[in-house]
Amino acid sequence: MKIYLISDNKDKEIALANAIAKANHSPIMSELSTDDYKEMVDEAIDNAKSGYDLMVMVSSDSVDACIEANKSGKLRALVCSTAEDAARARKAGVNLIIIDNSTTKTDSYNVIRGWMGGTAPAQKKEYVEKQQSSLSKITKIMPQKKEAEKEPEPEEEEDMPPPKKETGIIGKIKYTFGVE
Repeated sequence: MKIYLISDNKDKEIALANAIAKANHSPIMSELSTDDYKEMVDEAIDNAKSGYDLMVMVSSDSVDACIEANKSGKLRALVCSTAEDAARARKAGVNLIIIDNSTTKTDSYNVIRGWMGGTAPAQKKEYVEKQQSSLSKITKIMPQKKEAEKEPEPEEEEDMPPPKKETGIIGKIKYTFGVE
């Protein structure tokens, strides 16, 4: 999957590129160095037909950038802040995800993971169902112990005479703790 990154925060852009590369996808970073969201949108428009699966923009003016991108008619943009937003954006056919610059790196990673994974909650549910069905298969295969096969618990020996009760406080303490 080829993902084009445009950002007014180069540190966050590099961090996102590294996260995308770790997921075995191809991040391509823009050489544009500007804080102007209009120039970043123009860069995205220029690359819209270049065969990228997704373009990601990190901008301080995320809402304005989203409006500007959607006005162009060549981009379908959405501001995403969670993995669920990104999963919905993917289903809707969005080709530009805009992440606000104030979003933490972890939340930014989750947005990218949400887009790459599609519908994250549904996948999680499928995974749980697979695990439960595998577990039920294993329990059917495993031999079950019968009640008769259980080892009997050792019984206490009653050959010893009970300790004699002593009177007084010291005797009661010794009796309580089993000291002779």
